[in-house]
Amino acid sequence: MTPYSGVRQLAELCLLQETALRSHYLMVMQPIEFHRHNVSFPHNCYFDETENDNVVGVAGWLGTFDNFIGLESRWRNALPPSANGYFHYTDFWNSPKSYGANWSKEERIEHVKTLASIARDCTTCAVGIVISSATYDELIPSKDRIVLKSPIHFCLAQCLTGLLEIYKELRPAPPAPLRVMFDRKKGQEGTLAAIYYTVRELFDKDHILGDMSFGSSKLEVPLQAADLLIGELRRTQAGHESVVMDVLREKRSLLVAFPKDDEFRAYLKNVLANLKKS
Repeated sequence: MTPYSGVRQLAELCLLQETALRSHYLMVMQPIEFHRHNVSFPHNCYFDETENDNVVGVAGWLGTFDNFIGLESRWRNALPPSANGYFHYTDFWNSPKSYGANWSKEERIEHVKTLASIARDCTTCAVGIVISSATYDELIPSKDRIVLKSPIHFCLAQCLTGLLEIYKELRPAPPAPLRVMFDRKKGQEGTLAAIYYTVRELFDKDHILGDMSFGSSKLEVPLQAADLLIGELRRTQAGHESVVMDVLREKRSLLVAFPKDDEFRAYLKNVLANLKKS
């Protein structure tokens, strides 16, 4: 069992019996449609990550070059001139200088729904995970953190192994490498790069993943879409309803697991045990 399939099984197991719990640990977005073309094209993935207070997560979109060209065109057309081609999830909802600061709540929700539908329609799939860092630290003793040294290691490993499984199911099989770009954030490039290459060495036995790079979300529109995705996952993880997630569910299923501490502990230990065998 890979860590990704373990999350999938955990989500399916807990979805029915733990829905009343308030603690949201895991969130995985799965693709429904794999087959978009009869011709195989190289794919890229654009990721964003969050490490805010007690929440840690990684999320991203997978698609072809043509997918992302279409996304950029439609995304920029959906933004008002005052946005200057740039959407940032947290600023949009909280900054008094945001282009939507004077909009009503309903107008802002409709705007984010529009952007979410563009990202959904112009990509192959999305993958993401959000966890409580405090719970991770509590449930995994230091002596067991041999490979997944931190919550962000764990989250990135889940996303990359998920992407590798998805990539292998695409037909016709896309040519390698799958190139990955992260949003550039001051002081984090070295850490994320080290985590990425550690995870790649552990899980990418077929050498599908290429090198990673960093880009500016002000210039790379797919990174803005990844920022929207991680923002909505973070919001849902906190227990808030999200009509934007309903938009994303229209073509892709969303599994949310609410395990008890002992279930989560058993799952993480199983992940570590499988890593030790690999």
